[in-house]
Order: sequence, then structure tokens, then C-alpha cells
Amino acid sequence: MEAAAVKFALSKLSVVRNLGLELYHVSDEVRDMELKLSMIQGFLGDANSKRNKTPAVKQWVNNIRDVAYQIEDAIDTFLVDIQENRPRSFGVWSKLATSVKKPFKVKKLVDEMKAINSKLETISQLRIQLGITDDSGSTPQLDRKLELFRQEGPSGDADSEVVGLDRDKDEIICQLLDLTIRRRVVLSIVGMGGLGKTTLAQKVYNSNELKEHFPCRVWLSISQKFDVQNLLREILYKLEPNMRNENPTISQEDLLTKLRESLTQRRYLIVLDDVWTTDLWVRLRIGLPDGDKASRVLITTRRLDVARAADGDSRPYELRPLNEDESQTLLFHKANIPIGEPGVQHRTDLNDVARQLIEKCGGLPLALIVLGSILSGRDRTKDAWQSVHDTLYWHNDTSKWCSEVLLLSYVDLPYDLKPCFLYFASFPEDHQISAKHVMRMWIAEGFISGGRGTMEERAQDFLEELLRRSLVQVIEKSRKGNCKICGMHDLVRDMAIHEAREENFFSVFTKEDDDIQLSAQKVRRAMLQCSPPTNFGIHSKNARSLLIFGSYKYINNCGFSRLLKVLSIEGVHFGNMKFIHKSWLEGLIHLRYLGFRYCWLPFEFWSISVSNLKNLETVDFKKTFFSGPAGIHGKLQVLWQGNMFHSLWKLPSLRHIIIYCEPCPNFRHFPSKGDHLKNIQTLKFGMDIRERSSINERWKNLKAMLTITEHLISLAIKSYGYLPLLSEGTRDLSCHETIQSIYLFGKWERDLCPLNLEIFPTNVTKLTLLHSKFEEDPMPILERLQSLTILRLWNGSFEYQKIPLITCMEGGFPSLQKLELKDLYLSHWDIKEGAMPKLSHLKIFQVFLKGFPELQNVPMLRNLELDAIMYRESKQPENHNKIQHIASVRDISPY
Repeated sequence: MEAAAVKFALSKLSVVRNLGLELYHVSDEVRDMELKLSMIQGFLGDANSKRNKTPAVKQWVNNIRDVAYQIEDAIDTFLVDIQENRPRSFGVWSKLATSVKKPFKVKKLVDEMKAINSKLETISQLRIQLGITDDSGSTPQLDRKLELFRQEGPSGDADSEVVGLDRDKDEIICQLLDLTIRRRVVLSIVGMGGLGKTTLAQKVYNSNELKEHFPCRVWLSISQKFDVQNLLREILYKLEPNMRNENPTISQEDLLTKLRESLTQRRYLIVLDDVWTTDLWVRLRIGLPDGDKASRVLITTRRLDVARAADGDSRPYELRPLNEDESQTLLFHKANIPIGEPGVQHRTDLNDVARQLIEKCGGLPLALIVLGSILSGRDRTKDAWQSVHDTLYWHNDTSKWCSEVLLLSYVDLPYDLKPCFLYFASFPEDHQISAKHVMRMWIAEGFISGGRGTMEERAQDFLEELLRRSLVQVIEKSRKGNCKICGMHDLVRDMAIHEAREENFFSVFTKEDDDIQLSAQKVRRAMLQCSPPTNFGIHSKNARSLLIFGSYKYINNCGFSRLLKVLSIEGVHFGNMKFIHKSWLEGLIHLRYLGFRYCWLPFEFWSISVSNLKNLETVDFKKTFFSGPAGIHGKLQVLWQGNMFHSLWKLPSLRHIIIYCEPCPNFRHFPSKGDHLKNIQTLKFGMDIRERSSINERWKNLKAMLTITEHLISLAIKSYGYLPLLSEGTRDLSCHETIQSIYLFGKWERDLCPLNLEIFPTNVTKLTLLHSKFEEDPMPILERLQSLTILRLWNGSFEYQKIPLITCMEGGFPSLQKLELKDLYLSHWDIKEGAMPKLSHLKIFQVFLKGFPELQNVPMLRNLELDAIMYRESKQPENHNKIQHIASVRDISPY
């Protein structure tokens, strides 16, 4: 982290050097500081290799990091000060004029730099005494590594195929399917962290045998600090999706009652992953009926007492470590060393050192996977592998060996990747992390340096490298095979949190006290993950990021840190609390990421102006609900036209705009000019067009803005009523060639806008249509989109009982790989031979079809997901020939 901190400090110094402050001798101090920092950079590699063995070296490294932070803070504070003192009457503000007007601000900066330069001089002298040498020439280049692994394509989730679990999987499945025991049985998988309990449970849960036997299945990840009421609600909503819109304040007793009612007549399988206390099962079991349906509960836990308390009559399944052969197979697989393949010579030269490493890993798959990933980046020689072995500090306590391997994986990271890795640990335990979400935060923080492609492409490369090293896990992939949703193993996360605190990178607050005071001056990033509702005040003047998860009563005593770059609040129910005021965000001129995802906000929020946030890159209001007292509908509509929306389009750095709100802002006016709008890559918003007469006006306003955007990749419009007119198509839009993803929610007014090929961009690869209310078959148009790989027709895409059939013709949809039909009324689906030649994944859910489709005409289909009715129909003898070529046919109904 110290290398990254030095890099950030040098970038800040270059900003000051370009401000034209020679009159105040700032440039002299800056040049002196840059020279000293650049020299220190070359010694950090050798210092890091010695820091764990020599406390004095570790302190030297920490001092460098703290000084680098001090430089960054001083410069950012100075930039805020001169911005706040900017003359409001100036049409074009001159940094130099402002600095002359307020010379004491510049003098303060010079004095701070002189003091810092003195510290750097002392640090340089200490380096000589400590014998730290320059090894900058041997520092591995991240760009070179990324280029090598980029050729391999997106990192997969091969770690799910952990060696040695097949026998365990078969034994557990056999126990779960034992119908001689009709009562509800709780089976526990027990073992220490890193043995693969969750991976094994996932293999069992996703097996075809259990999908057939338990149509009602729920997976639940349990954190150490759990909320029973939230867990009950999560189970119930997975079983009864329509209940999500019911009162969120429903009592725990009512939740238990509704859950029992839902499960009483069903054979269910509930998986509780990573249970830490016996108290959890005691409080959950009341809602899980113990009848004669042969229902099952599968628990994974590190504690034998938890397993025995859950079901005293069921013997816990104690997971064993891997044996030597299994360990070597897994290690060599992750190190990309062929083993046991016909015609491939075994690497006997590596066997001796491999055995030493395997012995230290103690048969723990996690340790072997991470260690193998480290070795994959080394030369395939005995000396190179021996150096990895010698780098590790082998404790006499074998329980700490896994921690040492994980720590080595962090130390082994290039310095550019270290802050990106640590950022993952700022999310709550078992949180499913959106890859785009976290990558945009990296960019906002300044972690992504210049290199190949755009900042977003560079961030994708960084994420792929972390996945390759097995420090981050893939949960869900995108249409391109990239990671869409990711997570982090508990042990890896624990290590990352520990290192983040050691490096003063961030602090995670998880206390359940009434108050949290972020008063420590050195807190640079604060992550609040508290439950139940908590009061907190923000006092740290140097905080760069604030991430909040949970439910809070907000007390803003001293305002946010003026140096804040990332403000992300997720899942917080603010209600009607009076925490909003006009100047709430005005001073955050460094802010680059502003997110209120899945939040409840008071309607006054939209009256806030963001016009001063010139560096803002991402605005994310995904599924945010705005509420207000009854009888204010008129006032609410006025506020919807207020400062937030109008000031948003004036921001010069915006690249990603996501505004999905309830109720929807009444977007009437889009900007028709502004060169900065060409940088927008993501535009997702909701609108309200209930009057047919206003469709044309809205489309003209929207089109004026789309004409400016040159780099737009993703466009999503959610209209509560009619879609804006698209009849003129996208051919004359600047973004026509760049748009790859389109999401359209709303009624397609066919009289004003008949469906035609000119509407869609040439290179669109993903198309989602909802509530389109088509009265004619759209397939003859859609199947001509040559680049389309994903098509989703959801929720009322067709007018009820108006479509007699849809037809896919020979040669249609030449690139389509995934098709989803959901909540539709169709009389028939005719699939001609030769249609959809590349379709591999088909999902049909709650679609009212007469007859089973001719899927035998889709030879490349490998995965078929159906609702309960269609699944039963697929099993009819007359439909056997239609699905016999499909590798996986499964029922995805919640019950």
C-alpha cells in the first residue's frame, strides 16, 4: 500500500506544479518533494521483503505511507480552500487570481510542504542506516502480467471444481434423499475454515438429483452478525416473491407464521451456509415445519456444537482435509502445471518443494488454491518455487499456516492491485458485490492508472487479475463471460480487513452501540455495517470514502469530510428524517461517486443542487424510493423538476448515470448541448409518459441529448406508460455504433412508432423488453439483429390474447446465445429448423403456451430452465425427442 500511496502523492504534486504558483515558491518545494519520493520508490521492494523480519524496517515503511497520506491531504485541502474562496462573480475562474486574493492559503501549503520535506529527509537517512537497497529494476511490471493473462480470456470459476469433493457430495446427497426418514432432518457439514464446506454445499444444492427431489429450495448465507427477522424475510420472499411489496415492518411472529404456512405442505430443502451460533437454529426452526414430507435442512459450520444442537439424531458430516495426492493435484492445477495427463511428462523436478508446500498447507483447499495461483506467476523452476517457500514464515502453530499463505498472496500483489483488493473487504460479509459497482469506486478513488483502453477496461483487467489469483470469487458471469457478481471467502476477507487496518487503508465499523463517532483523524475510509438502527456522527476531516450498509438514524453533526471521493449508501431507510439541507453536498468538490442504492429517501432530497460537484463521475440511484407526507403530490411534482436533476447534466466529468426511482422523476427537459455529454457511457433512467400526446415531445428532448453522446454503451429507459418515440431510429445518433445494451420498459405505441430494424443500433448485443404490449409478432424484426447475443422478453411484452403465435425463421438470430421468455401470454411458438443456430441457454418462466416448442430444431441448446408447468410437460413422452439433446433441463420454480 505504501507504493500506491507514494504514487498518489506524486500525482497530487503534479497537480500543484501546474497551478502556476511560482510567486510563492511552491514549485521549489514540490520539485524537492518529487525528487525524494521518486528515489524512495526504488527502495520499497527491498523494504517490503524485510518488513516482517525487522520491526524497524516495518516502521520505516509505515512512516513513508503516512507522509504520502499527509501530502495528499495537504494538497486536497488546499484545492478545496481555494475553490470555496472562488469569486462567485467571475465567469471564468482563474486559479492564480484566487491564490493571489488569498495568499495565506498558499503560505499554509508551503509551510506544510517544508515540514513534510524535512520528514522525508529524515526517512532517507534512516534508509541508509537500515541497509535498504534499490531493487526498482527487479520490480514486476503489472502491464506485462496483465497482457500475458489477458490472452487467456475471462477468469472462470474453476475453483468450484475442488479436488476430492465428489465422494463427499455423493454421500451427502444419499443422506438427503433417504426417504426412509420422513421427519425433517438437519444435516451439518462441519470443518475448519478453508476446507471447502461452502463449495461442497453448493455442489450438493445444484445437483440434478436434488433439483428433481426438492422443488422448493432456498440458499441462505449467514454472517456472524445476523438479524433473524431479515433472514426470515429473505426465506419467505424467495418462496413467495409476491410478498416483497408487503409491509416491511411485519413482526417476527407474523413472519414465522407466514413461513410455516408456506412450507407446511411442501417438501423443502433449506441451506444455511456458515452458521456460527446455536442460537440461530433455535430461533429459525420455529418457522420450518417438522412434518412427514421428508424435508431437509443442510447447515455448514466450523463448530461441532452447532451441528449437534441442530439435530441430535443426525450425525454431523465432518469434512476431511485433502490427502497428499489430492493436494498435489490441486496445487499443480492452479499453478498451470500439467499432471497425470497422457503423454505429459510429470514435473518430478518440482515434487520435492511441492511436498514441502503441501505439508504446510495442511490439506486446506483454500490455501492450496491461493498458493497455486501465486506459483502460476513464477518461473516453473525448483529455485523459483523454493523462494516462495522461503518467503513464508512457518509458525509452529499449524492453524496459522493458512493465514500465512493468504498474507503472502496479498504481499505478492503488484502495488496497483493492493488497494483494489482491500476495497472488496469493505463490503459486508457474504455480500454479493456488483463488479461494475466496485470498479466505478476504484476509478473514483484514483486506483486505476493510465494504460490500455478506457479506465473501465483497465479496471476490468485489474478485476480479472484478482480473480486469477483466487483472491476474489465469481458468483455470476456476464453475457461476455466476465465477472458480473463477485464475492470474497471469509478467511480472505478477514485477512484483508486486518491488512487494511494495519495499512490505515480503511476502518470497518460493525458495533451495535447506539452511537458511532468517526472522530479519529487518521480514518481515511469508513465502512459502516451496523444493525440494528444506529446513530452516527462524521468527524474525520480526512476521510476519502464513506460506505454505509444497513439501517440508520442519521445525525450529521459536522458534515461530511471535504475530501470525500466516494459516498455510497446502500439499503438505508431514511424515511422522513430531517437530515437534508441545501448545502449538504456543496463542499464535496472532490466527490466522484455518489450512490444511494436501494434506499428510502425523503422527497426533499431532489431539491439539493449538485452543480458544484465538478469531478462527479457516477450517480447511482438504483431502485431508490422517495417518500413524503400525504397531501403533497403537487409539491412533490415541482421538486421532481428541481435542482438535483437540472444541475446533474451540467457536470463535466459524468460518465455513468443510473436513476431508477419510485416514484419516477418527471423528466421533461434533456440537455441539447454540451461537449462533456459525449463522455457518458451509461444512461439508465425512469420517466413518466402517461399522456399519449406528450410522447413526441419527450422523444425530441431525449434524442437531442443522445445526438451528443459519442461513447454511450448502455441505455435503459423505464417509462411508466408509453415509451418515447423511436420511429426515427438511431441511425443518425452519435452513439449508434457504440451502444451494446438496451433496456426498454413501457408500452410500444405501434400507431406512432411501428417496430422496424432502423430503431436499433447495429452493434446491440443485449436487448431487454418489458411491458411493450406488442400486438404483432416482433420476431421477424428482432431476428435480423446480427450482433444480438442476449434477448429478454419479460412481463407483458405482448398484449394479452392479441398474439396468435411467434415464429423464429431459418437463419434468424444468427448470434443469439441466451433467450429468456418470462410472464408472457402466447398461443404458440413456432421454431423453424436452422433458427437460432448458436442458442445455448433458454429460460421459459410463467409463459402460457399451447404445446411444447420444437426445441429439437435448436441443436446447440445445452441449458433449459422451465417453470413447474412447462417442466412437467417436458417430461411427457411425446416431448422426449424435443429435449433429448439438451444437457441440463431443470425446474426453476421457487416451489
